[in-house]
Amino acid sequence: MGLQGAVFTATDGLRLVSRQAAVLSRNVSNAGTPDYTVKRVAVEALAEGGVRVGETTRQVDLSLRAEARIVRGQSAHAEVRERTLVPLVALN
Repeated sequence: MGLQGAVFTATDGLRLVSRQAAVLSRNVSNAGTPDYTVKRVAVEALAEGGVRVGETTRQVDLSLRAEARIVRGQSAHAEVRERTLVPLVALN
């Protein structure tokens, strides 16, 4: 690998680290946001040296998402039931 190849490899590495740092900082700052999903940067090693920075993708845990949906449904059901039953109990 010549000097130009080394510079390209280093540039690719710096680009990757910069992109990963940006995605990581967004993950940390949005960690407490409801329904926020962690994002990751796709990386591909190149045969001639260096890396290719891919797309940023969401990491979704489908079972956790389904469980959250169930809990929100149960909560909504309890709220509707309370709004309906409290006035009926007051009539007695």
